[in-house]
Amino acid sequence: MLWEGYLKKTGKFNKSRQKRYFRLVQKPLQLWYYTSDKTAKPKGQIDMFDSKGRPNQIIIKGTKMDIKTEGRVYHIEAESEEEMKTLNTVIAINRSKELAAKKKADLKPKEGSSCGSSPKGSGFIKV
Repeated sequence: MLWEGYLKKTGKFNKSRQKRYFRLVQKPLQLWYYTSDKTAKPKGQIDMFDSKGRPNQIIIKGTKMDIKTEGRVYHIEAESEEEMKTLNTVIAINRSKELAAKKKADLKPKEGSSCGSSPKGSGFIKV
């Protein structure tokens, strides 16, 4: 677990802000939310990357954070700007780490490939 604490979240249908317990977890990077810190099963999760592995957009304004995913925009609010800055920093650092690991994995030669070959659509022409 990378971060945990209480935040307020606007519901998908119930537009009033409700206090939820959040945990930022890795692999994949997601923000899980629970009814309380005593609850074992998450009520839901917010993905930090889209289905193509690109970071979802995050907009911060003071104590508020909007996370735009493929299916929805999540509206979250912290008690203080400092708490929101901390959460945003932890998300940013870990999204960068996950992106770097993905790029490193993408750069590894595939089994059975050779240095002289050029994958279809790579932008390189084999001479």
